[in-house]
Amino acid sequence: MELNDIRETLVYIDGHKKVDPEQAHATEDKLHVEVLYDIANGVCPDPQRYARQALKTREIDFPRWYS
Repeated sequence: MELNDIRETLVYIDGHKKVDPEQAHATEDKLHVEVLYDIANGVCPDPQRYARQALKTREIDFPRWYS
C-alpha cells in the first residue's frame, strides 16, 4: 500500500459517509488492517507516517458500529 492509496481511501470514505455509512465503516476497518499488515510484515517504508495517515479516518464523522 502506498500513501496515495491511503489518501484515495480517505476521499472514498468521506464521499460515502452519508450515502452508505456502513460501507464507509467497512472501508475504514479494511484500511486500518491493511496498513497494520504492511507494518507487521516489514513492507511499510515509514510506519509512523502511514499509521498517522490511516488514522485520519477518525476525523471523518459518520456512524460506526462496533460489537
